[in-house]
Amino acid sequence: MAKVWLQFPVLALQEAMEVALKERGLEVVPHPFQAQVGLVGPDGEVPPFPPLPSLLLLKDRDQARQALKRGCRGHLCPVDVE
Repeated sequence: MAKVWLQFPVLALQEAMEVALKERGLEVVPHPFQAQVGLVGPDGEVPPFPPLPSLLLLKDRDQARQALKRGCRGHLCPVDVE
């Protein structure tokens, strides 16, 4: 079972992600040093990266630029739907 650490600015979103991950058989842990991967949802400015492989859920291209400047090795841009 994979161990995932979550960091979201909104508690309700973090709790919803935790429930969804647990339903899929993943274990959510309270500290990044206990995890195999992190799932981070920045609100505004991109936070410092946790000490483990992490996936950032970015909202816009400006956050992608911030992430790359902070040392992120790659990113997925959100799709513009019009």
